Amino acid sequence: MSTAVSSRKWSKEEIIPYLQQAGDKFGLHLATYEYRVFVKKQHSQTCPELNEIIACFGDWNQAKLAAGLKPGERAFPSNNYSESELLELLVIARKECGGNLTCSTYIDWRNKQLTSPTCPYTAIPSYPTIMSRFPGGWKSVQQKISEYEISDLKVGAIEE
Repeated sequence: MSTAVSSRKWSKEEIIPYLQQAGDKFGLHLATYEYRVFVKKQHSQTCPELNEIIACFGDWNQAKLAAGLKPGERAFPSNNYSESELLELLVIARKECGGNLTCSTYIDWRNKQLTSPTCPYTAIPSYPTIMSRFPGGWKSVQQKISEYEISDLKVGAIEE
Protein backbone atom coordinates (compact mmCIF):
# COMPACT_ATOMS: atom_id res chain seq x y z
CA MET A 1 0.00 0.00 0.00
CA SER A 2 1.13 3.51 -0.71
CA THR A 3 0.45 6.73 1.13
CA ALA A 4 1.25 9.66 -1.05
CA VAL A 5 -2.09 11.38 -1.52
CA SER A 6 -3.86 10.68 -4.78
CA SER A 7 -6.76 12.01 -6.79
CA ARG A 8 -7.85 8.80 -8.44
CA LYS A 9 -11.17 7.06 -7.95
CA TRP A 10 -10.95 4.44 -5.22
CA SER A 11 -13.19 1.41 -4.78
CA LYS A 12 -14.47 0.35 -1.37
CA GLU A 13 -12.38 -2.82 -1.61
CA GLU A 14 -9.23 -0.73 -2.18
CA ILE A 15 -9.96 1.68 0.67
CA ILE A 16 -10.82 -0.84 3.39
CA PRO A 17 -7.23 -2.13 3.92
CA TYR A 18 -6.01 1.44 4.51
CA LEU A 19 -8.72 2.04 7.09
CA GLN A 20 -7.88 -1.25 8.77
CA GLN A 21 -4.18 -0.40 8.86
CA ALA A 22 -4.95 3.03 10.36
CA GLY A 23 -7.32 1.34 12.82
CA ASP A 24 -4.53 -1.05 13.84
CA LYS A 25 -2.37 1.95 14.64
CA PHE A 26 -4.95 4.24 16.30
CA GLY A 27 -7.64 1.89 17.57
CA LEU A 28 -11.17 0.86 16.65
CA HIS A 29 -12.55 4.38 17.22
CA LEU A 30 -10.48 5.87 14.40
CA ALA A 31 -10.99 9.63 14.11
CA THR A 32 -10.66 11.60 10.90
CA TYR A 33 -7.73 13.48 12.48
CA GLU A 34 -5.95 10.18 13.18
CA TYR A 35 -6.52 8.99 9.63
CA ARG A 36 -4.92 12.21 8.36
CA VAL A 37 -1.90 11.56 10.61
CA PHE A 38 -1.73 8.03 9.21
CA VAL A 39 -1.72 9.40 5.64
CA LYS A 40 1.06 11.88 6.42
CA LYS A 41 3.28 9.23 7.98
CA GLN A 42 2.94 6.82 5.05
CA HIS A 43 5.11 8.71 2.56
CA SER A 44 6.14 5.72 0.47
CA GLN A 45 2.72 4.87 -0.90
CA THR A 46 -0.37 6.46 -2.37
CA CYS A 47 -3.46 6.19 -0.20
CA PRO A 48 -6.99 7.57 -0.37
CA GLU A 49 -7.66 11.01 1.05
CA LEU A 50 -10.37 11.49 3.63
CA ASN A 51 -12.69 13.24 1.16
CA GLU A 52 -12.26 10.34 -1.29
CA ILE A 53 -13.22 7.85 1.42
CA ILE A 54 -16.31 9.84 2.37
CA ALA A 55 -17.30 10.23 -1.30
CA CYS A 56 -16.96 6.48 -1.82
CA PHE A 57 -18.83 5.33 1.31
CA GLY A 58 -21.24 8.22 1.83
CA ASP A 59 -19.85 9.15 5.25
CA TRP A 60 -17.00 8.43 7.65
CA ASN A 61 -19.02 6.08 9.86
CA GLN A 62 -20.06 3.89 6.93
CA ALA A 63 -16.42 3.60 5.87
CA LYS A 64 -15.37 2.61 9.39
CA LEU A 65 -18.16 0.02 9.60
CA ALA A 66 -17.07 -1.53 6.31
CA ALA A 67 -13.51 -1.80 7.65
CA GLY A 68 -14.63 -3.45 10.88
CA LEU A 69 -14.01 -0.32 12.97
CA LYS A 70 -16.43 1.25 15.45
CA PRO A 71 -18.73 3.96 14.06
CA GLY A 72 -20.61 6.66 15.89
CA GLU A 73 -19.45 8.88 18.68
CA ARG A 74 -15.89 8.83 19.82
CA ALA A 75 -15.23 6.36 22.57
CA PHE A 76 -13.75 9.05 24.74
CA PRO A 77 -15.60 12.35 24.30
CA SER A 78 -13.79 15.25 25.91
CA ASN A 79 -16.65 16.04 28.28
CA ASN A 80 -16.22 12.64 29.97
CA TYR A 81 -13.08 13.87 31.73
CA SER A 82 -12.60 16.45 34.43
CA GLU A 83 -9.60 18.71 34.04
CA SER A 84 -7.85 16.96 36.92
CA GLU A 85 -8.46 13.53 35.33
CA LEU A 86 -6.92 14.71 32.08
CA LEU A 87 -3.97 16.24 33.86
CA GLU A 88 -3.41 13.16 36.02
CA LEU A 89 -3.26 10.99 32.90
CA LEU A 90 -0.90 13.46 31.21
CA VAL A 91 1.39 13.38 34.26
CA ILE A 92 1.47 9.58 34.02
CA ALA A 93 2.13 9.72 30.28
CA ARG A 94 4.96 12.21 30.77
CA LYS A 95 6.61 9.98 33.40
CA GLU A 96 6.27 6.91 31.17
CA CYS A 97 7.79 8.88 28.27
CA GLY A 98 10.91 9.68 30.27
CA GLY A 99 9.78 13.17 31.28
CA ASN A 100 9.56 14.44 27.69
CA LEU A 101 5.94 14.60 26.60
CA THR A 102 5.54 16.08 23.14
CA CYS A 103 2.51 15.81 20.85
CA SER A 104 4.15 12.89 19.06
CA THR A 105 5.26 11.07 22.19
CA TYR A 106 1.76 11.41 23.67
CA ILE A 107 0.12 10.03 20.51
CA ASP A 108 2.63 7.15 20.42
CA TRP A 109 2.20 6.46 24.15
CA ARG A 110 -1.60 6.44 23.78
CA ASN A 111 -1.47 4.12 20.79
CA LYS A 112 0.83 1.70 22.61
CA GLN A 113 -1.50 1.72 25.61
CA LEU A 114 -4.63 1.15 23.55
CA THR A 115 -3.10 -1.73 21.61
CA SER A 116 -1.53 -3.40 24.63
CA PRO A 117 -3.46 -6.39 26.01
CA THR A 118 -2.31 -5.34 29.48
CA CYS A 119 -3.37 -1.69 29.22
CA PRO A 120 -4.53 -0.60 32.70
CA TYR A 121 -6.79 2.14 31.33
CA THR A 122 -10.35 1.71 30.12
CA ALA A 123 -10.17 4.98 28.18
CA ILE A 124 -7.42 7.35 27.09
CA PRO A 125 -8.29 10.74 25.60
CA SER A 126 -7.09 11.45 22.08
CA TYR A 127 -4.75 14.28 21.16
CA PRO A 128 -7.65 16.33 19.69
CA THR A 129 -9.61 15.85 22.93
CA ILE A 130 -6.71 17.23 24.95
CA MET A 131 -6.24 20.15 22.60
CA SER A 132 -9.96 20.99 22.73
CA ARG A 133 -9.87 21.09 26.52
CA PHE A 134 -6.62 23.05 26.84
CA PRO A 135 -6.58 25.74 24.14
CA GLY A 136 -3.30 27.50 23.51
CA GLY A 137 -1.24 24.76 21.92
CA TRP A 138 0.94 22.03 23.32
CA LYS A 139 3.09 24.47 25.33
CA SER A 140 -0.07 25.43 27.19
CA VAL A 141 -0.74 21.74 27.90
CA GLN A 142 2.79 21.29 29.24
CA GLN A 143 2.38 24.36 31.44
CA LYS A 144 -0.89 23.00 32.84
CA ILE A 145 0.79 19.66 33.59
CA SER A 146 3.60 21.42 35.46
CA GLU A 147 1.13 23.56 37.43
CA TYR A 148 -0.88 20.47 38.29
CA GLU A 149 2.19 18.60 39.50
CA ILE A 150 3.24 21.55 41.67
CA SER A 151 -0.24 21.91 43.19
CA ASP A 152 -0.37 18.14 43.80
CA LEU A 153 3.02 18.29 45.56
CA LYS A 154 1.78 21.12 47.78
CA VAL A 155 -1.36 19.18 48.72
CA GLY A 156 0.76 16.10 49.48
CA ALA A 157 3.11 18.11 51.70
CA ILE A 158 0.18 19.64 53.62
CA GLU A 159 -1.42 16.20 54.16
CA GLU A 160 1.82 14.77 55.58
